[in-house]
Amino acid sequence: MQSVLKMELKKAFANKLFLCALCLSAAIAVYSAVFCIHAYHTFGQMDMNSAQITGYALNPELPGTSLFTQWIGKEFISPASSLFYLLMPLLAALGYGWSYCNERKSGYIKSIVTRTPRKNYFLSKYIAVFLSGGAVVTIPILLNIMLVAAFVPAIQPDVFYDVYYGAHPWSTLTPLFYAHPFGYMLLKTAATFVFAGLIATLSLTVTFFNKNVFVVTLTPLFFLLLINYISNSLSNAPEISPIQFLHSGKVYVSLGVVLCEAILLFVVSFAVTVLRGKKNDIF
Repeated sequence: MQSVLKMELKKAFANKLFLCALCLSAAIAVYSAVFCIHAYHTFGQMDMNSAQITGYALNPELPGTSLFTQWIGKEFISPASSLFYLLMPLLAALGYGWSYCNERKSGYIKSIVTRTPRKNYFLSKYIAVFLSGGAVVTIPILLNIMLVAAFVPAIQPDVFYDVYYGAHPWSTLTPLFYAHPFGYMLLKTAATFVFAGLIATLSLTVTFFNKNVFVVTLTPLFFLLLINYISNSLSNAPEISPIQFLHSGKVYVSLGVVLCEAILLFVVSFAVTVLRGKKNDIF
């Protein structure tokens, strides 16, 4: 099991598509950081120039624009942040979600299952797909946070500046955002890692029903877009779209709904991978 897992992880994190997806997501995250850093310092300079001209210093409203509002998981001023979470399902699947489809077509899997139990192969494949999908999305988020933190101060959020935060008053994590903003960032980043990994495993699941690599890779994106459309059609209900609740603070997020979705995605993807993997005809 360990040797198979080690081999799968090596293939997952060293393949060209993973590196391309990582570079693309990192480029979007860096653009978001540069945009927000530039906007922060531009507005600060405008306030200083206004004070020099009028002789009156305006309230800089520092808690309204800080690291906690300018990182990619919270900011809304650049187009990059919305694009990043919109493309998240595709980027996660590109990491390694397509691999089983290619290995079935090439016949590579036949040589593997003759040397190790199927259970070991499919369990290792599932873990590698999950970790690669989470990494290809989360690493750029951490890069974005570090870049923004180097130029924008981390000022404790203040409830009197709530108009800047877009924090829904009924959302489960809103109190955490005000009390422990670093914990809020960490929790949202961890949740993004988990969902990106689970979304990537959907590609693995689809492979058992379709052998077209484009269908396998694009299915998570279209599935998440469908969920997003359904969510937008609902009113006065907790957000069910990962594209929205992993990014936006403006929506009503229920921790129970998020956990249920994560568990459902895991149960479906894991059960199909293990159960169908044992029975699937590969010869």
